[in-house]
Amino acid sequence: QFLMENAMMEVVEGDAVMETDDDATTSVEAGAVRPPDGIDALPYADKDFDVPGSRDAAIALVEAEMRQFTPDMSEYAARLPPLPKIGSYESSFMLAEMERVAGGEAMAPMDMRKSELPPPPKSKRNDAAAWQAALDNACAQFEHQKTRLDNLELLSKHGPQIWTLRTKQAKGQEEALRNDLSKITTAIQDVNWKRQSEQTTVGAALHELEVQWGQLVSKNFEIERAAQQLEAEIATLKEAQTPA
Repeated sequence: QFLMENAMMEVVEGDAVMETDDDATTSVEAGAVRPPDGIDALPYADKDFDVPGSRDAAIALVEAEMRQFTPDMSEYAARLPPLPKIGSYESSFMLAEMERVAGGEAMAPMDMRKSELPPPPKSKRNDAAAWQAALDNACAQFEHQKTRLDNLELLSKHGPQIWTLRTKQAKGQEEALRNDLSKITTAIQDVNWKRQSEQTTVGAALHELEVQWGQLVSKNFEIERAAQQLEAEIATLKEAQTPA
């Protein structure tokens, strides 16, 4: 069989097209050029990877392309959905924290003064206003601790029911997502099985046509060689019949 390594004849929209490694796709008639992003592959039928070393060579080419490829992020992000608006969460505190994290600054230590009950300093032990401030701080701390105890009591009383309900809702959501995933997985498998079946059938026909093509090319070469031999014999006979 005589196989062409760098050229392949294709038919696109009824027009003959020649593809080569060096030239771009050209067509007999304008407007029949195949899109550059068109994929012409039969992974279930192609047997190129059966050749030893071909898979490693293909992987090496892909890795080399990935090292040199620089994507256009603007075009890459254009197909993604828009980001949600988070303006309501961007408080002055959040903005300051994001700036701190971006600058690599350490977080300030926790201020524990709100949890302390310091008495007035010695210089103000006889100052009623200082004692009133200390008393107000103690009352605030007491109310804070009382609120915490109330919250813990409410949590111990109503928390289990709330978490049971939330767990039930979460399980329902998980089951719905698993069902969606199962449907999508089944659809993908069906597409792959259909693709494999079609490509296997078409691959057998293509292989048979390729064998026939090789045989016809071989016959053409044999006919051409026989014609050349006959032409040479005719020329020899003419030379022999020509009088000296």
